[in-house]
Amino acid sequence: MSDSATNRLAAMVLAAVVAVYAVLAHVRNRVWQSELALWTDVVNKAPNKPRGYVNRGGAYSAMGEFEKAAADYARAEELGGASPKLYYNRGLMFGKQGKREDALADFDRALEIDARYADAYANRGFLFESAYDDTDRALADYAKALDIDPSHGMARFNRGTLHLKQQEWDLAVNDLSRVVDSPTHGPDARLNRGIAYVRSGDAMSAIGDLDRAAELTPDRGPVFYYRSIARLMAGDRNGARADAGTAKRLGEDVSKVEQLLDGRQTEREDP
Repeated sequence: MSDSATNRLAAMVLAAVVAVYAVLAHVRNRVWQSELALWTDVVNKAPNKPRGYVNRGGAYSAMGEFEKAAADYARAEELGGASPKLYYNRGLMFGKQGKREDALADFDRALEIDARYADAYANRGFLFESAYDDTDRALADYAKALDIDPSHGMARFNRGTLHLKQQEWDLAVNDLSRVVDSPTHGPDARLNRGIAYVRSGDAMSAIGDLDRAAELTPDRGPVFYYRSIARLMAGDRNGARADAGTAKRLGEDVSKVEQLLDGRQTEREDP
């Protein structure tokens, strides 16, 4: 395939980049039920101490019980529990509710108390990016979180994904490479790094990442969609057609790939 055709195929990805981000590690509901029981017991045994309320509020928030979470946070604050964790947890709750100003205010409060709270920087960075479209402040917060804790997976993954959106392929690959083996972020990091490789024209590296992503998450259409493009770039039309078919069955729009495979589009046409 000519360089121009390869570049056009890579350009197909830009309009459909999957914005896969890490917000919070997903924990199954039964785990939070156990947390709720634990911290309810703590509250019952020490009703005048804020710690139990702060942590039970986090369990309620994770389960979507925001009114109960807010009540626990308010009680903790009344008891003098104005801790960075209280404001951090409540900021997460506000973020889930789409209350961006309240979330930002609480993350700010947490960081005023503890200027080395890496989780607060990482989540405030995501808030800046997702709710305010302020990528400069997002990158600054991700960088601060990583200065404090270089192993912070969420900050590393989200910064890599932001670099991907900004078409900074090398920077994206560098960050995502640090989390591809993470139990939490690994499958999404493989997908996003695979997209970065496609966009930079490295079809074989993309295929390697997307092969692994397909093993880890065999029911995700975007994995097969982007692998179909990588395989087409590498000259494997049969593999590309098979992947496009799988992606289509999983709900992806593969019409542009099908046009190229069926010869209904020339190199002079934009995909």
